[in-house]
Amino acid sequence: MFAIFLGIPYNRRPLRFSFIIFLMFWFFLGFMLAQLLSSALLRTVRDQSYDTSHTIKELIKSGKTIGGLKDTKSLFIGNETFENYKEFERIEYEKKLQDLISGKNKTMALSALMNSSSIPTKFDSRILRILPEALTTFPLGFPVWRGLPYLNDIDKDLQILIESGIISHFGNIETKHVFSKDNNDGKISDEYIKLNDLVPGFLILGIGYAVGLIFFFFEIMISRVK
Repeated sequence: MFAIFLGIPYNRRPLRFSFIIFLMFWFFLGFMLAQLLSSALLRTVRDQSYDTSHTIKELIKSGKTIGGLKDTKSLFIGNETFENYKEFERIEYEKKLQDLISGKNKTMALSALMNSSSIPTKFDSRILRILPEALTTFPLGFPVWRGLPYLNDIDKDLQILIESGIISHFGNIETKHVFSKDNNDGKISDEYIKLNDLVPGFLILGIGYAVGLIFFFFEIMISRVK
């Protein structure tokens, strides 16, 4: 019945007890190997689709820690973000940002004081994602003396520069040295299934082959003795 269950013709079923044990062993070995590989693939797919935060509200409800530069927490007073907001010094903030870019840290989100559309995109979008929403907004102004001529024209030019030039320029300056390390190290690997996930499967496969060879030589020795 066991051989029929595996799809082996009845007239070619194993008759010797050792062959039956050998067949059962390979059946369970293949089952364990398939389960191990499928669990690794399932874990990878689950990890990729686990974070489904597409809005600020979803991000806050997920319970993830939201971090940012020191002295920026005051911008969120009275906001729901204030409770889970964590402040970092400049060096620590850059390290956290690099961990996010490389995929080492997936347990928190970082805020940036810049236009999200102007942030450099030198990262793998499957690892790091930028929410299109803003946590909070505040006006940006330039002090001028009273009666400045052509004030309206200057204001229009400043609006254009803010959207397409100044913020992008300073954003590149602030993040240039953060991304330079990643560029020097090479591109981020696209392999999400790491070698460590597959090593146990190959180990079981190697053990199975070794045991199969032992059984094979054992059967040869028994047949010669008989």
